[in-house]
Amino acid sequence: MPRSLASRFETNVRPDGSFELTSFDATDYDASTLEIPAEIAGRPVKALGDFFSADSGKTFAAVRLPSGLERVGDCAFAGCARLSSLVFPSSLEEVGVEAFEGCSALTQLVLPSNVREIDFGAFARCAALAKIDVAPENPRFRSVDGVLFDAETKTLLAFPAGNDATVYVVPDGVE
Repeated sequence: MPRSLASRFETNVRPDGSFELTSFDATDYDASTLEIPAEIAGRPVKALGDFFSADSGKTFAAVRLPSGLERVGDCAFAGCARLSSLVFPSSLEEVGVEAFEGCSALTQLVLPSNVREIDFGAFARCAALAKIDVAPENPRFRSVDGVLFDAETKTLLAFPAGNDATVYVVPDGVE
């Protein structure tokens, strides 16, 4: 009998009673899409822990993150070279250090309005990533021609590795 999806996750209970998913057991899991559940055993899933997919996520081409998810932890999907499809839920607030580092098949990301923290190297070595867009209502970040800046466009935060510009002119006012 096949194992249920919920039984494949290791969890920690957060102070608010919600779950943080700490790992996923991909043994005999043959789908190329990982759909993270919005709740497990009646508790909402609000975070993916550090190194969430350390050994199991290398085969996923797509990940569906649930509404209500607030945090993607450090190195959560690092090295998932086949990951090409990813949509952040509007509830997302934090993207951890090197969370998607080395996801070389990702081509585009849209950061929702609630994102308030993007840690160092969150999208490093994403070779195909051509643009990072930001919801216009986001008060902390801004995208200019697919390049990620702080809201005031004073700090360039991430230049997508897959951007095919042969010359990039940093906008006036960037410090």
